[in-house]
Amino acid sequence: MSNNKGHNLFGPDGKANRNPQTRLFATPFAPPGGGSENQEVFIVGKCDQYRHAVTGIRLGNYGMVMLGGSYIVEMSTTTCPGQNDEFTFDTAAGTLGFRTGAESAPLTVEVLAQLPDGSMRLALLATTTSSIGRESVHFNQDCSTLTFTHRGPAATYLLVLGSVGSDGRVATFYSGMEQVEDGYTIGYTPLDWSSLNGVKVTTEGPLTTRILAPRGLPGFTC
Repeated sequence: MSNNKGHNLFGPDGKANRNPQTRLFATPFAPPGGGSENQEVFIVGKCDQYRHAVTGIRLGNYGMVMLGGSYIVEMSTTTCPGQNDEFTFDTAAGTLGFRTGAESAPLTVEVLAQLPDGSMRLALLATTTSSIGRESVHFNQDCSTLTFTHRGPAATYLLVLGSVGSDGRVATFYSGMEQVEDGYTIGYTPLDWSSLNGVKVTTEGPLTTRILAPRGLPGFTC
């Protein structure tokens, strides 16, 4: 793991970097109970850009969680021996990026943002990605819009938005299966985050705008 200043969490020997001049301000974290053996958790500094390279050693699934600033981001995907993936997280902008080394791989990402009033907003995106593409998900500055950018072959995806108000009120929005083309950027702006009963969807590439009503999803309340 490294940042945009060239600082590294680990040294060439794979052990923690103890050099204060080159050490990355981040630390692995083991949740109470141990968490999942296939998931890494890191606490990172705010207002920084992080890059984590992962090389597969066996066939299977893995995940990663980073906690930094007012954001928590999480991703999960598949890997195989020799597969090189790259995960990036900008803690100032709340931007999560991912590039796989696989010809095709399932990908699920989550971004949780806490607002100054104590309320929270969540986005969960599930799609398929490829080695010739890249995925990026982020909230804008006031967390009113969630933006998804897709690079690579056309893919289907689904999006779940959620909110927890400062009064404890919970709302959820489910997009249903959607289609995204190479190079498209899609913004989701709820008409009202407290109810999530409709979302303005703006697609760039070409530019289109529509209102999307929530669709039912077992286990979620819309």
